[in-house]
Parts: sequence; C-alpha cells; structure tokens
Amino acid sequence: MTSFQVALILITTIVFIAPTLVCVYVYRRYARVNKLLVDGLRTLTGDLIYQPLNKQITASSDSQSLSLYDDIPKNIRQTFTTIAKGQLMIAELLNTLSDGVIVLDSQKELLLVNKAARDNLAIDPSEDLSGMTLVELTRDSIINSIAEKCITTSSMQVGNTEIALLRKHLIVSATPLDHSENTNIILTLNDYTQTQLLDNSQREFVSNVSHELRNPLASIKAMVETLESGTVHDASIALDFLGRISSDIERMTNLVNDLLELSRLESGTLRLERQVVDLPLLIKEITSDTNIKYPDHSLNISINCPDAPLEIYADEERIRQIFINLIENAIRFTNENGSISIGCHKEENTAKLYVQDNGIGIPVEHQTHIFERFYKVERSRRYVGTGLGLAIVKEIIEAHSGNIRVESVEEEGTTFYFTLPLHQV
Repeated sequence: MTSFQVALILITTIVFIAPTLVCVYVYRRYARVNKLLVDGLRTLTGDLIYQPLNKQITASSDSQSLSLYDDIPKNIRQTFTTIAKGQLMIAELLNTLSDGVIVLDSQKELLLVNKAARDNLAIDPSEDLSGMTLVELTRDSIINSIAEKCITTSSMQVGNTEIALLRKHLIVSATPLDHSENTNIILTLNDYTQTQLLDNSQREFVSNVSHELRNPLASIKAMVETLESGTVHDASIALDFLGRISSDIERMTNLVNDLLELSRLESGTLRLERQVVDLPLLIKEITSDTNIKYPDHSLNISINCPDAPLEIYADEERIRQIFINLIENAIRFTNENGSISIGCHKEENTAKLYVQDNGIGIPVEHQTHIFERFYKVERSRRYVGTGLGLAIVKEIIEAHSGNIRVESVEEEGTTFYFTLPLHQV
C-alpha cells in the first residue's frame, strides 16, 4: 500500500470518525445537562418547596444545591438561582406567619408544615415528617374530616376543633389550590385558645356573680317571709334570722366592693393613702388575726422576716389586703397539717416578699392566667369566689410600682413572690 493510499485512508477515517465522536460528546454533554435539569427541577419542586418537613432551608443549603449546576449554561443557572431564592423566601415567609400552614396532596400526605403549625400541634422542630399523613400528624378526626371534604368537593371548608391533650382551640380552614381532581390543598390553623379562655372566664364570672347574689337574696327572702308569718315575735328565732340576713348582706356588699375596687385599680382612679409601713410588724399582725379567724385550721404558719424594721411607703390597708388574700388562698388549697411560710427581706432598694404553701399546687397551663380577671383554676371551682382576688392583688402591687409572679408544682405547693419599693428617707 502506497503512502498516498495510507494517507487517504487516515483522512477518510478522521472525516467519518471525528463527527461521530463529536456527536457522542454533544449527546452525552446534553444528556448530562438534561439529567441535571430534571434532577434540579425535582429538587426545586420537591426538596426546596417541601424541605421544611425534615430540615430547615438555609442560604448555605441552597447554594450547595445550586453548585451542582455549575456546568449548566449561565442563563439556566440564573433561572435555577432565581427559583431557588424564591422558594427559600416563601419558606421563610411561611415560618414567620402566626397561623399554622400545612400543605397536603390529594392523598392527605404532608408536603409542607410551617413552624406555627408545629407549635400549634406540639411537634418537635427537628422531627422528620416526610411520608406522614395528616391524621398521623394531628390525631384529630375533625381536622381530617375538614381536609377530606375539601378534597372531595374542591371547595373551601372551615371548622373548629379542640385538641384536648394540648388544651388548644383551633379554627381550621382548608382551601384547594385549584379545581382539578388531584389538587393539593392548603390547611390553615388559627389558635384562638386565649379568646376562648377569656370567653369562658367571662361566662364563669357571670355565673359566679349570679350565684353569689342569688343565694343570699333567696335566703334573705325566705327568712323575711318566715318572720312576716309570725315568727318575728319569737325573739330567739328573730335574732338568729337577723344575724343571717346581716351576714348575707355583708357577703353581697363585699362582692360589689371587689368589683368596684378592681375597676378603680384598673382605671388608675383609686387613691392610695400612703404612709410608712413596717412589713415584719404588719405580717405578724395579719398572721395573728388569721389564727383567730380560722381557729380550727391545723396548718403551721411560720414567718421568716428580719427582726429589724423593713419599711415601705404604701397604703397599709391595701398591703394588708394582699397578704390576707394570699394567705387565705394558701389555707384554702393546703391539706390538713400542711404548712404556710411568709417571708420578707431587703435587696438593694426593694422589699422582696413571698407567701408559700405545700398544698395542691397550680397546673402549669393555668399559671400564666391566674392573675386575669374572673379566672379560676378548674380544681378551685368548688370553692366560693368570683376569681377576682388575685387580679386585685396584682393591681394593688403594680399600683405601688411592684410586681408579682407565681411558681408552683402540682401536689407540691405554690409560692407567690412579689416586690415593693422600700421607703426612701
């Protein structure tokens, strides 16, 4: 074979093989790009949108995902970046909402659960919810029924539910994203627990006040009718009835006075008759009066105050009212042979005080509400009262530029801590 023929064969081979190699290279190149595009779209419409189910979306994780597309043409990479940033912004926006948001597919599987929804349902922020259904998440038949009806009818559904274990009241709305058969739906959870508690408290207050007024009025009416029938001439019966009537009238008067006093305290129109008050001396007087008022109680009441005077400039009768209310509450909710401790000490320019018992305690969920007007802890409902006492205590302390808080453990006891400014000579 001549050199010319060899050269011709080589040239021919190069001419036919080179394009083939180029085609293979281009095919593989764009096949790789196509795969990246598909994976990227799956990531963007899957992981980035629904990533809150299992982990927090961050700028760093977003950049890491986008680094996979370095070989994609610049305009496509820019599109990916824009979409990813948009999805990240949406996810962050959803996490700032006060209402819970849950996105479901047509099979009621979770696609997205924002932070507020986790909080409403007491779901740990780090818990992976991937593959979980709505009923597994909420364990609530009403929420599940609302979502089911929304999917079936392709129309917005609204309802409310109480999650008993969490003592939460939620307004639930379900909205389809479109009217197709397999549409996703958005579920929103609005927590109206505080509104419901306030409404319940007000209803309880009206009921309590009605009860407090109706019972003594009915008793007075019955005793007056009995006296009118002729027993007024029986001195012993008449005196007994008059004593009971007087007691009932005093009870109603105290109720009305409490309501008026609380109203004046809250409006700032109550005038405080300030004077120098020695706290250790006042506490000893109140403790002594309490033992006289409740001679049959079997509680050990102790005082932990300095021997030296600890003086504040305050309305003595209002301060006395604080201690009487807290001590009587402690007596009411402490079992026989229990103990109550009352203490005070100086810390810089402040008097720090407490009333402590080892009684039945206050459930955690009630502790932030016990100073609210009309609020009564469930286990205290059997005791007479309107739920105004602690609200008045709080208002009196704050009127003296002090503050009050409570610490309590069920079946171990309760301590009320409060502060009052010391008298500055």
